[in-house]
Order: sequence, then structure tokens, then C-alpha cells
Amino acid sequence: MMRIFNICLLCTVFITGCQKTPQNAIENEQQQKQPSVKTKSANHECKTLSQNLEKIGRSSTVESLTQVNTQLKKCMTQADNTRQLKWLDDSTKMYKRFLDADTDEKSLDALSEYSYSILDNENNHSDRRTSTIQVGSQELFKKLAKRDQYLLKHQGQAYIEFQYIGEGVFEYQRQPQYILDIFAPALPKDQQRFVKQMAKDNQDILYNDAALTISWNELVNRALFWENYLKQYPNAKFKTDAQSLLDEYRYLIFLGVDNSPVSDEFAPNTWIDPDALATIKALAKRTDTDLASTAQKFLDFIATPIEQRSEKFQIVSDSDIHEASATSESHETPNPYEQLKSLLQLSSPWEKERQKDCHVDAICIQI
Repeated sequence: MMRIFNICLLCTVFITGCQKTPQNAIENEQQQKQPSVKTKSANHECKTLSQNLEKIGRSSTVESLTQVNTQLKKCMTQADNTRQLKWLDDSTKMYKRFLDADTDEKSLDALSEYSYSILDNENNHSDRRTSTIQVGSQELFKKLAKRDQYLLKHQGQAYIEFQYIGEGVFEYQRQPQYILDIFAPALPKDQQRFVKQMAKDNQDILYNDAALTISWNELVNRALFWENYLKQYPNAKFKTDAQSLLDEYRYLIFLGVDNSPVSDEFAPNTWIDPDALATIKALAKRTDTDLASTAQKFLDFIATPIEQRSEKFQIVSDSDIHEASATSESHETPNPYEQLKSLLQLSSPWEKERQKDCHVDAICIQI
């Protein structure tokens, strides 16, 4: 009797097991199909991404902008670099459209008044590292155009900021952190390093009222970075922008700007900014940079009497120098600024047509 019971039990287990197998197979098949469905959905989203980027404009909401950015971050890992850079360019244009406020005279005047009230508010900070939200007079805020009110209310959201750019002027901008969060993780190494350095350097403005806002030592650090960057990545995608930045910082180190000059006369026994001079002397002693030889030439130049310079340094562009100095007070003495610029082979950022602004975002923006 016990044998019959055991046989029945075994049959029951066997039959039950046989009945479960088809169900397991169905579940496994469904699980295998799910990733495929998700992949197709993701691919569809990425195919329509460019269209979605183009749809964002000056009447779009922060929610719509955030949604597109979320989609963009997901798709970055699935795209080749050509597509990634196309989306980067498209996203820059997207933000430009989104941040395009009213430009009629009344709206501009109201925004200007509100901007000055921001400067009067001691609780505000122009440094992006401290705060991305600027607050002005509530009474003046009520006079702003509706789009201005909307954008200002959403400062700090979707990478929107109202950034001080100097001389009492503010602009709507995209935070440099945007590119670090959305694009950088999926970019090649050379492009990653470029945008990370740009985001770091552009946390605050470089120029204000024709003066520098950073130290001479920081100018050298930035120049050294771009010099090393170009050596490490000679074929970098952003090579042209990196070279432009290196040229600009070289110029600033040795000549300065109108309200932050290195010197007025660049001559013995004349005024030279002490911090600039100390930085250049330290740079001249380095053995790991081509900037050292430039610094050595600078020190030799400022130690040489004015009347001996043309002959000693064999500056061949004296005729060009005299022409460039036609508006100076003295037409007989060569302009030391022009002589030094020629000797050190420096290129002024303002003497050539500037097509990009490299000091507002984590990339250079087309002007």
C-alpha cells in the first residue's frame, strides 16, 4: 500500500513539474523581450531629440527645458562624437532662444533699473561659486516684462542664471555646470578636460571695467594649462579655441589691460606692477614651459634703456610701430607697448575679429 502511495506521489510531482515548465518559459521569454522594448523606446527618443531641442523657444517653460535636458543626457551615451557635438551646438542655440527676453526700449530700461538694484543689494554675490540667484528691488521687479519676471523667478533651475558681466550689466546665461552634467561624462578625454577647465575658469568674470578680476599668478596658471593641453592633445577637437585662450593669457601676463596694466612705459626706473613683475620673474626661472623664454625676454627688455632697444633686440617692425603710434603723444620715440608686443610675438585679443566668447560657458560661444 505504501509503495502505491509513493508511486502516486512521484507521479504528482512529475506532472506538477511538467505543468510549471511552460509558465517559466513564458516568463523568461517576456523578460527577454522587455529590454528590447525599452531599447526601441530609447532609440525613438534619441531620433526625435534634435526636433525636441529645436522646439524650445522664448515661450517655453522650465519644465519643458528640463524634460529635453533629461532626454539629452540619456541619449549622449548612445551617440557617436559627431552627434554629441551636434547636440552640444544645438543645446547652446536652444538656451539662446529660451533666454531671449523682450528687447523693446521700455523692457530694457526696466531690466536695467532692476539690475542696478541687484548691485545695491549687499546680500548678492556676482561669483557663481557663491550663488546663482540674484535678487533686486521687489518694486522694480513688478515693472519688468513678463518674460523677464519668469526667467528671474526660475534662476538656479534648469541651469538658468542672471549673471553679472561687468560695468553694471547683467545677462541671462546658461550655467557652465550644464555641460559638465549633461555632456562631459560621455565625451572623449580631450573634450572632457577642455570643458572642465572652462567651467572652472568661468565661474567668475575675467574682465570688469577694462580691468582684470584675477591675479597675475592665476593668469600664468591658466596659460600653463592650455600650453600643456595643446601638447598633450595636439589633435584636440577644441584645439583652435585652446590656442586662442593661450594667446590671450600670454598677452595679459606681459601687457595687461587698460585698467590693469603691467606697466606704462616698460622701462628702467619706471612704474611696473609689483605683483605682475614678481610673477614674471618666477615664470622666467621655470624649466617646464615655453613661457619662460618669453618672460626672460620681457625682463631683458624692461631693463634696457629706451634708446638702445631697437638695435639690441633687432625689432624689424619699427615702421609699423611708428605707424601704430601715430596717435601717441610722441611721434619720435617708438611706443614701448608696440615694441614689446612685437618682440614677444603677442597678439591682442581685441585687434583681431573675435567670433567667439570663451569666458561665459564651458565652451567658447559663437558671438
